[in-house]
Amino acid sequence: MKGFGEIMTPEETTKHLKIEKPTLYKMARKGKIPDMKIELKE
Repeated sequence: MKGFGEIMTPEETTKHLKIEKPTLYKMARKGKIPDMKIELKE
């Protein structure tokens, strides 16, 4: 697992949070994932 402040890819993030990629993108759009910058590519 990467440390705080590290950049994680969407794939790494979904594995860490145990969610699917569409859920990750939905959460990012709704602002449910704080302090993270995610480039949305669907």
